[in-house]
Amino acid sequence: GGIFSPSLSAGAGFGANLYCEIIRPVYPSADPALVTLLMMQAYFSGVTQSPLTSYAILTGTIEILFTNAADAYLFVLTQTALLMVALISCWFSRIIMRNSLYRAIADLGVPSIPGECIASELQYLKKCNN
Repeated sequence: GGIFSPSLSAGAGFGANLYCEIIRPVYPSADPALVTLLMMQAYFSGVTQSPLTSYAILTGTIEILFTNAADAYLFVLTQTALLMVALISCWFSRIIMRNSLYRAIADLGVPSIPGECIASELQYLKKCNN
């Protein structure tokens, strides 16, 4: 649930379709995992409009792809590509929608929890611990 998993899943789906329908016929030696990862980055960064957060989340994912030292050059290039994709998709997203998803959710207003509900929960927990 939430925002992270659905956004990453949708980005992965778009990336897989992009690879199969457009990239593979034109550039057959392209890495499908890398295309999918870049699309996940683009979608997630566009939805949240927070490129550094999405970059930090997907940086952990990319470390799994490059496990040996021979891939260090590709690792740096992929990190650069992820950051560029995050910044560009965030920029396009702000052109389409001025406020981020988080701001839109905050503007809806989340009702606060009444103090008596918290107090009754604390009393219940105290009874359970005794």
